[in-house]
Amino acid sequence: ENGDVLYGVRGAEGWTIEKVAGERYPAAVALVLDGRGVPHLAFANREGIRYAMRGSNGWQVQNVAIAATRPFGSRVSLALDPEGTPHIAFYELTRSQPLRGVVVYAETD
Repeated sequence: ENGDVLYGVRGAEGWTIEKVAGERYPAAVALVLDGRGVPHLAFANREGIRYAMRGSNGWQVQNVAIAATRPFGSRVSLALDPEGTPHIAFYELTRSQPLRGVVVYAETD
């Protein structure tokens, strides 16, 4: 409700919730755990696409794409290849009436 992107883990004592990032109008979140169990997130709002990974010093968040004149849509997907490189796909709105857009692919290291 407040726009925060949260990550939760259920342990023996109950749920532990961590704030990943404070976002304005978050619309979509994708989660992947790598082979060591480290969480990776990709999330979108109208203004941009961001990628986060939990490191030893907390969450590391970086911009993947910033919307210029056209807003991003409410879809985002995330996959890690065998080397752990994140691959992100998202929807960029090109026209609202009728609804049209393009799927964009991004790779980050």
